Amino acid sequence: MIKEYNETKIINQLIEIVEYGKQNCLFYNYKFSNKSIKKLEDFRMLPVTKSEELYENTPPHTTNILTNPTLSNSYVFITGGTTNKPKYVFRNFEDFDDQAKYFKSQNFSKTDRVANLFAQGMWGCFTSWNKGLEKLNCFILPIGSSSLKDNIIDATLKVFEDLKINALIAVPSTIIKFALFLEKKPNSVWNPERALKILVGGELMTPSMIKFMKSIFKNADIRSLYATTEIGGVGYQCEFCKPNQYHVFKNIFLEIVNKDNPHLAVKANNRGEILATNLNKRIMPIIRFSTGDEGKFIDNCSCNSNDPKIEIFGRMDNILCVGSTNIPLNLISEVVELFPELTQNFQLIADKEGPQDVLIVKIEAKTEKLPKKLKDQVKTAINNTCSEPINNLTVQFLPIGGIERNPRNNKIKRIIDYRWL
Repeated sequence: MIKEYNETKIINQLIEIVEYGKQNCLFYNYKFSNKSIKKLEDFRMLPVTKSEELYENTPPHTTNILTNPTLSNSYVFITGGTTNKPKYVFRNFEDFDDQAKYFKSQNFSKTDRVANLFAQGMWGCFTSWNKGLEKLNCFILPIGSSSLKDNIIDATLKVFEDLKINALIAVPSTIIKFALFLEKKPNSVWNPERALKILVGGELMTPSMIKFMKSIFKNADIRSLYATTEIGGVGYQCEFCKPNQYHVFKNIFLEIVNKDNPHLAVKANNRGEILATNLNKRIMPIIRFSTGDEGKFIDNCSCNSNDPKIEIFGRMDNILCVGSTNIPLNLISEVVELFPELTQNFQLIADKEGPQDVLIVKIEAKTEKLPKKLKDQVKTAINNTCSEPINNLTVQFLPIGGIERNPRNNKIKRIIDYRWL
């Protein structure tokens, strides 16, 4: 049986957040004008909130989506900064109470000594995860992923040993990189078997990634959180969750809707687009937000939790996520445009090499005689444009017609992802 939301309990919370948004935000006052919510079907008829709408209604454009334009008692986190089009997400200090609940659900406590290995550019995760652990009275080492660079990683391991670190938080690719180093150095000063808890977020996990992590961090309980920058935490894992399966947090109302009709919920066990509403967020309310992810509700869990359970299948839009890096198709198009020898016929292929993500970019060239340094130049241009460099990136040049077309419409399939096959 798939556990459904209890409509009697949830509808009052949905009515409250919708009315709060209408009364305190010009954005929702206009978007939801003449909309009355009395039952769940009414809520599903509300228009979907898109990412672009959020950012168009935050500073520096307007403050239409903010309930506190003075921005006191708040944090602001920036996404998309490297594209010269930064986007701003605002959170009240009280939002971090929910963050503490996320960690408590993963069995973190005041006895844990946690190394925060999120990259310094991922300030949303770096800061909010610190604040959540702080509320559980954990011992926190905010050291960042740069501490794992080749020239200083030995010193970092000495710090881990001195401070008796027993838990790690990071994106999965950082944990994989760390594990690869430890695999080559079995007698390091800090024994990876000290790690009892590893919590990751920001990337989807595959079974091969978890298997490899387990081979190095043999005693660790390894779990992940499902979250977005805009919403915060969406789902947590219990001990019975498989990779990319999550229970939905109580402060989140999740919908799985038809890809072509966001007002129509999909039937049980069917895939659809994930919409999320944060029932607690106040400074920047998030209501019927399109996550861009595909998922489905799945059967009740052996842990007997009352929280609905979902499975995530990846992005629905033209963005490929490799490691912790989101790669929009238009980014590759802009890079290709820099090189007159190349065409706009390209394809992105994501795969795995052991536990690590790899990306192959195939591009059709106008001529066979290409400069020897062109591949390196294209790779550099891609990495300079991405929010995070792609470590395992290969560029291949093919003749015109070298990329396989769909025989029915002669189109190139722009994104191929072999990681989930």
